[in-house]
Amino acid sequence: MTDLSADGRPARYARVFGSPGTRVRMAGLLRTQWPLLIVVALTGYLLRAALPVPAMGSTLAGALFLVLAVAVAAAANHSRRRLQAFLKGAHGEELVARALARLPETFAVFHGIAADSHCLLSQGGGDLDHVVVGPAGLFVIETKNWSGDLHIENGELTADGEQPSRPPLEQVKRASSALKARLQHAAGVDIEITPILCFASNRLRSGVQGSSGVLVCNADQITSVILEFHETPLSDTTRQKLIEVLQEDCER
Repeated sequence: MTDLSADGRPARYARVFGSPGTRVRMAGLLRTQWPLLIVVALTGYLLRAALPVPAMGSTLAGALFLVLAVAVAAAANHSRRRLQAFLKGAHGEELVARALARLPETFAVFHGIAADSHCLLSQGGGDLDHVVVGPAGLFVIETKNWSGDLHIENGELTADGEQPSRPPLEQVKRASSALKARLQHAAGVDIEITPILCFASNRLRSGVQGSSGVLVCNADQITSVILEFHETPLSDTTRQKLIEVLQEDCER
């Protein structure tokens, strides 16, 4: 059976579900604004204490307003820097998504789904940037848009010579395990998932590598990594069943 595009014509490229970067942007807005919310609450308290009948002396009120102004500036700067990091991550997901969209029509690509619950815009460490289903297998892709010198040595990933505080290799393996359990239960099939760590910045010096059970590559290598992988192929029946399960989750 030939997959069809939205206009009913035979599809040339992979079917795509979800929107890359959407979850990251929403999470960024939610997680970076809490310092400002705290400052706003303190501002309201201070104004209530100072006006219309002062409950504190003018000197104390003035000093507190000065401290509050400094807090506003610090909170705004903190939120701006954190939001920029989230937006950079979202942009990285979009770059990788463009590459994945060029996979052949026998593949389906899902963006921003959850490993152990329902699909779009889930919160928490089980979120998956991209899931790819095709004849070559099922792949979970964690995208990082990191700068600096990225290197793998003795199975350890370093950025500018330092290990990241949240190891992405373990992150993508945990998410893959959770998704495997959910899909085996929902689809009733025994499957293997190949976790991939992909750097949208193309800053990984050593190119494609395997580390701790994870394939690691740059974004400009992601499609070739998937197409050339033949260790866990999927039958047409299994592939279609997995696509249906993931698609149903996305449509809920």
